[in-house]
Amino acid sequence: MWALHDECGDIVKNIWKERAAPYNAIMVEEKIEACTVKLVAWNKTEFNHVQSKIQALEHFPSSLDSLMFVHDTRGPDEAGDYIAVLWEVWNSRNWFIFNSPDLAPKQLARRAITLVHDFREARLAPCPPSDTQVGKCVPPPSSIWKLNFDAG
Repeated sequence: MWALHDECGDIVKNIWKERAAPYNAIMVEEKIEACTVKLVAWNKTEFNHVQSKIQALEHFPSSLDSLMFVHDTRGPDEAGDYIAVLWEVWNSRNWFIFNSPDLAPKQLARRAITLVHDFREARLAPCPPSDTQVGKCVPPPSSIWKLNFDAG
């Protein structure tokens, strides 16, 4: 993470420019120590927020914990809504990464609502009758073995 920052390189360059070569072992050790001190201080000012965000996320409940909480307190329908929103957030993230355009939060919410609505309609709609006829089992010729089994 540091190497991607221009400031990091500037800090190191400035320390090594302070005294010109030739360097002896003690001078090299002093410069390394000076780099360490400056970079540690710079890290605290530049990246301290990253560490605090990581610590906050460690105490944040997982998606599964959140889903169970929604299910237990609000019921299965709202848990389904929660899953639909998570699904649309995931799809939006993938769309952003691979196709660039970002979805506005209102668009994402509309897509999640549409997904839930379409799912509920499909679940409640009666299944159309099937034209498939189940055939009668015909034994194979006596020279062939046949093994039937159920997946259940």
